[in-house]
Amino acid sequence: MKVLILEDDPLLQIDLADTVADLGYQVIGPFRASGAAMTSCDEGLPDAAILDFNLGADGTSAGFARRLMRDGVRFTFLTAHARQHLPPDLNAVSVIEKPFDNCDLERFLKSGSD
Repeated sequence: MKVLILEDDPLLQIDLADTVADLGYQVIGPFRASGAAMTSCDEGLPDAAILDFNLGADGTSAGFARRLMRDGVRFTFLTAHARQHLPPDLNAVSVIEKPFDNCDLERFLKSGSD
């Protein structure tokens, strides 16, 4: 299973990529900004995605999340922001709160491989 990672923090990018790979999944990215992640999806969709919601100076991943929804790609937000800070149309999306436990990532990834 291919898992796209969109996270603006370089250290967390490495940690997420290592964790996802250690769980046996193929990592796509990690990407720092939505534009690069969009380009990757233009070339081929991932099976799942882990998205930081707040991308710092690059805004949020809301637009990219909507694209994943449109394309039928399962994803979760990995964020320090509470659910109420998500746009209303994305409020039903899975959320893993930072700081996170690797078990939360594993649970999300395994939930789509049933």
